[in-house]
Amino acid sequence: MKLKSRQQENSEQTRLALLEAGQYLFVNQCYYDVSIDEISRYARVTKGAFYHHFSNKKALLRECYLLQVKHAVQKLDEVPTYDDKWQELTALFSLCVDHIYQCKNELIPLQEVISVLGWKEWEEIDANILIPRIQHCVDILFAEKQICAYSPAIVVNLIYGFITHIAINLKNEASLPKEACSDFKAIFADFLIGVKQASPQRHHHRA
Repeated sequence: MKLKSRQQENSEQTRLALLEAGQYLFVNQCYYDVSIDEISRYARVTKGAFYHHFSNKKALLRECYLLQVKHAVQKLDEVPTYDDKWQELTALFSLCVDHIYQCKNELIPLQEVISVLGWKEWEEIDANILIPRIQHCVDILFAEKQICAYSPAIVVNLIYGFITHIAINLKNEASLPKEACSDFKAIFADFLIGVKQASPQRHHHRA
């Protein structure tokens, strides 16, 4: 195995320090209020070191968000696959709500990520996290005619939209009731029941 040189190790440590500084400052302050000077000071590196690793503040935010996403993926991987895909969708949604709530003080506000990166770039990153797993469940339910009242794409987008909305709003905990997480899960369960009950009726009418 090739050993890393001292220079490579120092470079990796500097990059990690900048990522940790960026994550902390972006979480606890508004992105636009954080300067590169402040990030460098917090990381205890020079401003030149910052620009060696990142072209600008936006590039650092993007990398911080990617790390945030990777952590979310690790949590999602803990959700097993179910024979009952309704149950799997419920488990995925429940984990997302719990993760967002439990880590809300450690997550960069989603609205700032979208504002800085732009909707298209954010969606390209985010769509690769959760949508494939949701899509797989919905496609199976559609193939089995357990969903036939609505387009699979619309069902997937609605589920993803629920989670995005929660990620934005749970950060503003003060404006939400204490039972918000339970309410979100109950509303989602009712949504799935509605989709499930509507499908046989629509299938019967089409037949």
